[in-house]
Amino acid sequence: MADSTIRISSLNSREVFPPVVKKLPDIASSICLEYFGNPFTEGETNFENVFLQICVGQNSGLMLRGNLDVTNGAFLNPRSHSLGNRPIKFFRVKLHDNTKAMVALSSRTWLCYEAVKQFHSTPLGCPPLQFGCFFTSSSVPGGIASIHKNTLHILSIDRMNGVAFSQITLPLRHTPRHSLIHPIHKTLIILESDHKGSTASNVSSSTSSSSSSSLAVNDSKQRSMMEIDEIGGKSTENGINNSQGQNNVLPIPGMSGTWGSCIHIIDPNLLTAENKKCVYELVEFEPNEAVLNFCLCSFSERNNDIYLCVGVAQNLKILQRTPCIGMIKVYKFEQGGKKLVLEHSTLTDDSPTALAQFQGRLLVGVGKSLRIYDIGKQKLLKQCENKNFKTKIISIHVEKDRIIVGDISQSFTFCQYQKETNSLEIFAEDNFPRWLTASCLLDSDTIAGADKFGNFFVLSLPPDVSEQMDIGALPSQIKWTSNGEIKKLDLLVHSYSGDLITSMTKAVLVNGGHEVIVCGTISGALISFLPITTRSDFEFLTGLEIQMRQECPPLCGSDHLDYRGYYFALKNVVDGNLCEQFFTFSDSKQNEIASSMKNVLGQMKKTLEDIRSHVL
Repeated sequence: MADSTIRISSLNSREVFPPVVKKLPDIASSICLEYFGNPFTEGETNFENVFLQICVGQNSGLMLRGNLDVTNGAFLNPRSHSLGNRPIKFFRVKLHDNTKAMVALSSRTWLCYEAVKQFHSTPLGCPPLQFGCFFTSSSVPGGIASIHKNTLHILSIDRMNGVAFSQITLPLRHTPRHSLIHPIHKTLIILESDHKGSTASNVSSSTSSSSSSSLAVNDSKQRSMMEIDEIGGKSTENGINNSQGQNNVLPIPGMSGTWGSCIHIIDPNLLTAENKKCVYELVEFEPNEAVLNFCLCSFSERNNDIYLCVGVAQNLKILQRTPCIGMIKVYKFEQGGKKLVLEHSTLTDDSPTALAQFQGRLLVGVGKSLRIYDIGKQKLLKQCENKNFKTKIISIHVEKDRIIVGDISQSFTFCQYQKETNSLEIFAEDNFPRWLTASCLLDSDTIAGADKFGNFFVLSLPPDVSEQMDIGALPSQIKWTSNGEIKKLDLLVHSYSGDLITSMTKAVLVNGGHEVIVCGTISGALISFLPITTRSDFEFLTGLEIQMRQECPPLCGSDHLDYRGYYFALKNVVDGNLCEQFFTFSDSKQNEIASSMKNVLGQMKKTLEDIRSHVL
């Protein structure tokens, strides 16, 4: 209705109830009623497991969902989920296994269905659609016919297993190491490198030599030029696609100390499943240059223009830890951020493994040293330096005048820049050595990290140290304890993830969701850590986790608590994967757990789904 309400009326002459009015936060744009659930469970027929669900789409892009009581029209267990920023439209569909589902259309396209006794909303990897309906044929059983602008799309859903992400694959030259987003042009900058990797010249020489040998066997005197596609790696002979022959011609691996490195500039808005021509720029490096890290830096001496600073090591060998010649290359953006032009290069006495912008200048970790550079006409100019770090700097995080440095084997160190003395002073460090693999700054006092053994942890400054630093105390005044030791960081959170974490960032994955820590692992998995903001949620999840440890023991017979605290004791982390196993239990077992926790089953399910909706 125009007054931001919905009215529920009965059409069954046997069960007549007066119209029920439900107030909404916004005007409803679409309503869908659908039966969900399976009456044939546990070898019996129980129609109480089937419930009528109502989904209300609003103009703000918010979906309100709940169970509808057919006897009195009551709206039970309401919960909300943001699907985009446009009015929502619902369409009922059936998939290839005759599963009931519905398509929700907003600024993104979603498929809503039930799997493992749980309602799922999964984004589809397609452009925003204007209309959708059920479609089936011999070649596409259980498909979806949809319209995008003036184009008709036929979608086929391969599987429904609760996967919360859709993906579009773009082949790259080398292994991606780091990525950045230009703050103005919103282009994606990707750093790629491989040890003993092949460069464009190596691939061209290997393909041309294979081509010439093939022509010699056939007694042919003609020569053909081989072209290498910039992204896909497909070879063409005289303009004709020759991908089958390309599979037989592999680039020759380089010698030890040779690298294949490049930087791509990509427009992610142009990347779709049909169109992958979104590459603006490709910068190749020499075979003896290994690109280690890069950052965007706006120098105050250049009117705060944004430059791309790249840390390069020459003749770097993995198994040898001897210092090698490094180089910092500064690139300028042109043509609206679509092209890179080399400004100048600066030699260093060791490999520059970490770079970050700091107060209009460049902060660089060179071996064991932390340096501040300013831009010059022909090279970068060193302003100050601190050589008191232990092993090797691999990460730098900046928050105002506070600097958090990650050492490869000695965890994190907190520093502060003193403008009066032009120096970098250390005032706190971690209590334990940790081999870092990823890190993410949460605030000026707190940092999250991961080590090579699969541990996830969060460290923070002691409250008294943070207060003294905020009121302007000097690092030399507070860095030492009564025992003559440097101040130590507090361990707030610790958990064993079971996999090596290679990347970490803060992100909001859905509109209206909460900010979470997203971690990528070496096996390709994504792990998210959601901060629990209320004590009631923490007590509920902790109690449910204790119940699930008893009901779901590990298959190998070990203890779940020992697993999550494999190296260090588990601290302030609740296993969400274990708690979500609650939905796989039978109704009788769920009621038994709910009664033991003195909770209502419907309220428990609603709380779990609300917590999940904050993430996905």
